[in-house]
Amino acid sequence: MGLKSGIPVTPGLKWAPFNLIAEDLHAMRECLSDAGVEVGAVNGDDLTCLWFTAKGCPVIACAAGV
Repeated sequence: MGLKSGIPVTPGLKWAPFNLIAEDLHAMRECLSDAGVEVGAVNGDDLTCLWFTAKGCPVIACAAGV
């Protein structure tokens, strides 16, 4: 985000987008939910891209299987 992306932002943004590849999207979503993360519904289609949103995401813990 910022000048190179063309998206205007104010310094101090409290959130940031990021992408991960999950071998099992539904298991990752469940792990995050079980950890108390606010997760959205799975969106998209299985032929191109499935995704969900997560707020306050401890992804490393789920990716490590913790």
